[in-house]
Amino acid sequence: MTRLRLSLMPRESAAYVMLRRQGQSISNIAKLFGRSTSLVHRYLRLNLLRIDLRKLPNRVKRLSCARQWRTILKLWNEWQRFATSEEGEPP
Repeated sequence: MTRLRLSLMPRESAAYVMLRRQGQSISNIAKLFGRSTSLVHRYLRLNLLRIDLRKLPNRVKRLSCARQWRTILKLWNEWQRFATSEEGEPP
């Protein structure tokens, strides 16, 4: 059984890079666009330097992740519109 592979739209991949540079986690970006974390990670690995969060205390990481997810949910519709259209500015 083969799975349908949907290619990345050019603006969607640009949104990945912009969101990652804003500090969003790879799992949050994947959830937002309905993609697997491995696909987003693979794309970003080829296009960005990774941020090493291993040295941060666990509580700081958890609070940061929760704050990032709240922020990305507020902009959900705007990012979807940006990724699927041909015009407009990123949020």
